[in-house]
Amino acid sequence: MAPGLPPWDRLIRFIGEDGNIHYGEPELPSDEADIGKSVDGIFAKIIEGQDVFSDNCIVTEKTMKIRSVLGPLTPSDVPTTRCIGLNYAKHSSLLVYIPSHPL
Repeated sequence: MAPGLPPWDRLIRFIGEDGNIHYGEPELPSDEADIGKSVDGIFAKIIEGQDVFSDNCIVTEKTMKIRSVLGPLTPSDVPTTRCIGLNYAKHSSLLVYIPSHPL
């Protein structure tokens, strides 16, 4: 593992068989397996640590059966969301120049 990179290869946030929310690394039958299709009989190694997005966490050997998969990010992980949609021109009407390809 390179310095600064988290120790997991595939991160999931899930509800375990204990009813609690956990972060883990799924134990899948192949690299091509799609955990979004079925979690029946799938286990995950529990990830412990304060920040699963840094190298300060560890993937333990403790496994838990996955009851359901959640999105990997919580609102506290992403305090601000910025989007540009179809109403970009309306919101930018105060600009003198509207770029043809906004960033």
